[in-house]
Amino acid sequence: MTSSPGPEPSDALQAAFALGDDDGFEAVYTRLEGVTKRLEEGGLTLDQTLALYEQGIALSRRAQALLDAAEQRIEVLRQGGD
Repeated sequence: MTSSPGPEPSDALQAAFALGDDDGFEAVYTRLEGVTKRLEEGGLTLDQTLALYEQGIALSRRAQALLDAAEQRIEVLRQGGD
């Protein structure tokens, strides 16, 4: 397998959690798109693939949490509360 420039296993995990609580959905989604693209390109070692997959899962969960929070805010607004 050819190894292309990309995150090493520890770098990928650190990058997934480098997102702060202030990072919005768009930032998380953009990072997730990048991970997906890199996985689709192939040419990674097994360790690199697993690290990127773990990063993608972490990013996906963060994106879902942000969407859930937005949905809750919308529901509160619909009900006329603060």
